[in-house]
Amino acid sequence: MSRTTILVLAVIVLFLVGVGLALYHLNDAGEREVVNQYRGAAFSFTYPLGLEIEENSNGAIAIGSTTASGFDSAVNLTIVTPGEIETQSPVASELPPFLSNLCVTTSPAERTYCEREERHQAVTTKSGAEAQEYYLVLTRERAGREPERVTYGPIYLYITPAINPDSETDYAVLTVSNSVEAVLAGNADLPLLTRINDSVTISEEEDR
Repeated sequence: MSRTTILVLAVIVLFLVGVGLALYHLNDAGEREVVNQYRGAAFSFTYPLGLEIEENSNGAIAIGSTTASGFDSAVNLTIVTPGEIETQSPVASELPPFLSNLCVTTSPAERTYCEREERHQAVTTKSGAEAQEYYLVLTRERAGREPERVTYGPIYLYITPAINPDSETDYAVLTVSNSVEAVLAGNADLPLLTRINDSVTISEEEDR
C-alpha cells in the first residue's frame, strides 16, 4: 500500500472520528435541560422553565404559576433563623416552629396544623447536599366535620449559614416542601419537588 493511500485513509478515519464526536456532543447538549436558576446568599437551586417564582419578605420562596385567583404555589422554600420566629400553630405542637408553621393555614371555614412528626431520616441529594427528610401528621379541621389527618411530606430540611449577621445563632434552617393546599387537594407535585430539591446547593460561609 502506497504512502499516499495510507495518508488518505488516515484522513478519512480522522474525519469520521471528528464527525462522531460532534454528533455525540450535539446529542448530549440536546438532552441537557434548560432551567431557571435562583441564587441566594445562603443557598441556590434550579426550577423548570415555564414556572414562576414569588419571593416574600418573610424569607419564603414559592415556585408555581399565576392563575385567575392568584398565585398557585407548587413548591415552597422557606429559610428562617431558629429562636427568632414564633410558632403560628393554633394548638400545642411538639415540632419546632420552622416545621409546625409550614402546616398552618386559617380561614373562616377551616384551619390546618401539625402537632407531631410521622417519621424522618437523613438523606443526601443528587447535588451532594445533606438534608433531613420529614413526614408530618397534618390535621385539617372544618366546621361540622370530623378532623381529617393526612401525611404531609416529604419535607426537606437543610442547615445553612446564618442569614442575619447580627443573629444569635451562626446558622439558619431551609425547608423545601409542597404547599399544604396542594397536599390537601391531592395534587401535590412530588416529581417537581424532587427535581427542585435535588438541585439545592448550600453556600459555604467563605463564599458569602
